[in-house]
Amino acid sequence: MTTIKISQEEVNAELDRLTDQTVLCRNLDHQWDEVPASHMDPPEPGFYWECVRCIRCTTTRTSLIVADTGDRAKGLRYKWPEGYKSSVKLTKSEMRREWALRQQYITETKAPRRTKKKPQRGSTTRRK
Repeated sequence: MTTIKISQEEVNAELDRLTDQTVLCRNLDHQWDEVPASHMDPPEPGFYWECVRCIRCTTTRTSLIVADTGDRAKGLRYKWPEGYKSSVKLTKSEMRREWALRQQYITETKAPRRTKKKPQRGSTTRRK
């Protein structure tokens, strides 16, 4: 197996490109909600489609389920939104760090702003 060295600049550029929803899902995993399988061809008798969509990033996951056992008959199929897949392999720890940095930024930029300091009363400066 060949290991490709990726520079920190490449990692940072890829992280900058990702949306908050993508970073959150790749950090905490998806938050799935069931959706109708109306877009799929009807399965053979004894099977049904299980379709779910992430409520944050809109990734969809589809699998064919055996009705009697509940087992997956085939592997999972994913459809990712545009921009979700990375050209650079990002680790889970890089995603956690990025989410923490974004949360810190939000906290700092949405904190109440301090008012300008008012001049002290009794100042020696006077207008003429």
